[in-house]
Amino acid sequence: MTASFALRRLGGVGMTAAALAACGCRPRTAEPASAPGAFPSAASAPVAVTLERTACYGTCPAYTVRLDGAGRVAWHGERFVAAMGDSSTAVSAARVNALADEIAAAGFFGFGDSYLPGVPAAEPCSTDSPHAVITVTRAGRTKRVEHDYGCRGAPAALRTIAARIDSVAGTRRWIGRR
Repeated sequence: MTASFALRRLGGVGMTAAALAACGCRPRTAEPASAPGAFPSAASAPVAVTLERTACYGTCPAYTVRLDGAGRVAWHGERFVAAMGDSSTAVSAARVNALADEIAAAGFFGFGDSYLPGVPAAEPCSTDSPHAVITVTRAGRTKRVEHDYGCRGAPAALRTIAARIDSVAGTRRWIGRR
């Protein structure tokens, strides 16, 4: 549990103000207290979004792409992609922050941590499907969700989120023709 989460949980604005005073930090602007577990908008918080797609028994592309709030995009191709290894590019910071806001609005932070075979919420599941692992960090808090595409009990929004990450990152340039 991060210090900022613990402070929010223990007393919200009052404890946060005390911690800021103790460290000599000053908040940029006063923000209203939010509900426990609420995430601030991406525009006011450090952001990182990572999508890892794993291999299947066929020719599914396997890669990891990471975007940060400054707009940096890092790629690592592993299997069945045109660009093997590391590469990078940049997109606008506004697009990454808007993506983080879309992900939050889709309910990502309320999803389970895993939708894999054997997890009751994920069933029924079939075999030989790739996985998507989505990790989002906002305001120093991280949520990771692992999703087997063969599990039909997973929220449909997970596929949409993964597709949006690919779109904003521009992974098609590295994946190649499919």
